[in-house]
Amino acid sequence: MAKIIILSEAPDNRKLYFNTDHILYFYEVQDFDGNTTKVFAGDSNYDVIEPAETIKQLIEND
Repeated sequence: MAKIIILSEAPDNRKLYFNTDHILYFYEVQDFDGNTTKVFAGDSNYDVIEPAETIKQLIEND
């Protein structure tokens, strides 16, 4: 079943809504403005503030 999670875009904190069925993968990376997490959904990628562990927990929790 699809689930929607809300993440904060880096660096401006805009809210991004993701259908967890469309998230292909994500990983943490050192960026010029600090640590960010890259989230790949469909054919796009997004920089978000939340750490990879938090995203993993959001996806796994029902």
